[in-house]
Amino acid sequence: MNKPIISINNLVKSFRTTQVLKDISLMIPPGSIHGFLGPNGAGKSTTIRCLLGFIRPDSGTISLSGHDPTINLSLARKNTSFVPSDSHLWPQLTGGQIIDTLARIRHGHNSKPLQAERARISELIDDFDVDPSKKMRTYSRGNKQKMLLISALAAPTAAIILDEPTSGLDPLIQHVFKAWLIKRRNEGAAILMSSHIFSEIQELADEISIIRQGYIVESGPKDTLTHLGGMHIRAVDSRGQHIEEFVAPKLVNTTLTRLINQGAHSIRCEPAHLEDLFLKFYER
Repeated sequence: MNKPIISINNLVKSFRTTQVLKDISLMIPPGSIHGFLGPNGAGKSTTIRCLLGFIRPDSGTISLSGHDPTINLSLARKNTSFVPSDSHLWPQLTGGQIIDTLARIRHGHNSKPLQAERARISELIDDFDVDPSKKMRTYSRGNKQKMLLISALAAPTAAIILDEPTSGLDPLIQHVFKAWLIKRRNEGAAILMSSHIFSEIQELADEISIIRQGYIVESGPKDTLTHLGGMHIRAVDSRGQHIEEFVAPKLVNTTLTRLINQGAHSIRCEPAHLEDLFLKFYER
């Protein structure tokens, strides 16, 4: 297996007397998208803030492209792109100037984006259908998000960290974003993506981690995790009332036989979705 680009081991973080992260571990190899799921307050943002060096963990180890952000923050961030869920960019600059400024920060104050990166920026601007000549203060929330995504996806970084990246984007642009994210994954980037949109994570992620109250309650390949939810059976009983059951795969035949014998009809049976698995953990 390839050495992980993003690595978190036994991460613990407390704020005063409240322990927010409890032994968090994630490994993301190159060429992989890792979906990070959990409601507000579960610990997703705190994990990302520790990973990027915004806050210091109490214990555990972190590595970004082989560098520990608690020891050498500049080297850890240099090969990393980040799109936050909420940002406050320079309102007086144009979108193009924002992209150029972020590239200069990443490459070094006196350097400029490489020619290949500039070509990719132009391609992304066309695909995301945004005017880079307008000032940031005139942009809608969606267009501001586009500029951040363009900057992150154009950069030749090994790690990409995304916190609710499609917030404010219309469905057409979400489709463009997904295509570019898959392209970056196929180029070898290791991508950590936090999102509340289950369908988005189920479509894009190779592996998924579910965090609950500071713990990783389930983590693994997407197909394995969704199968843990068993089968989702829907039917209408003889009185016209809707029936909904989640059953283990080995109990499907028994359950279907019982429903048919009870006079149920309009029976549908399909693998449980990621949202079903997520709710299952949070209902326990």
